[in-house]
Amino acid sequence: MICVDIAPSYLAATSDTMSSAGVSNYDAVLLPDLERAAATTYGPASSQGDCGDGGGGRGSVDGSVGWQLPPGGVRFVYSLMTLQHNPPATALRLIRLLCNVLAHGGCGILHIPYHVPHQYRRSADELVMQMHAVSKADVAAAIEQSGCRLVAILDGAKYDHCGGGIENCMYVVQKDNHI
Repeated sequence: MICVDIAPSYLAATSDTMSSAGVSNYDAVLLPDLERAAATTYGPASSQGDCGDGGGGRGSVDGSVGWQLPPGGVRFVYSLMTLQHNPPATALRLIRLLCNVLAHGGCGILHIPYHVPHQYRRSADELVMQMHAVSKADVAAAIEQSGCRLVAILDGAKYDHCGGGIENCMYVVQKDNHI
């Protein structure tokens, strides 16, 4: 299992949570390392371009560089309430990347809103977090461009912790064995 983020601080928090739960069979990997591993394993087009430097270009959260994908890819990817904090073009690159690193027969669940009515603020001057939406058609196209099959779209996922009007979907994907 791999845990991926673009921010070293969030990845370190994930590692702390996993350790506290007694989970040890995972790698904590910064996004640039996953991109490099995908490009090395599957060719440059698989990484779908640069999505940033991960807050300083470090390797995985323990400081190592050169993380490699498991042989054949990963069997499962899961993203909940993460993609929405990236601009749509970046979110679509991340979706393609997550689908590209799936092993044949692997599957995933990807959550992203298709409607965000406003940016969330504590006050008129303070932005709490960036929230972005991506159309269902654009997400479906990114999934299919990556050699995955869109198994289901679960519309109406109830993940709106900021209150009011976000419309979400969970996308169930599978990389078919015959691709």
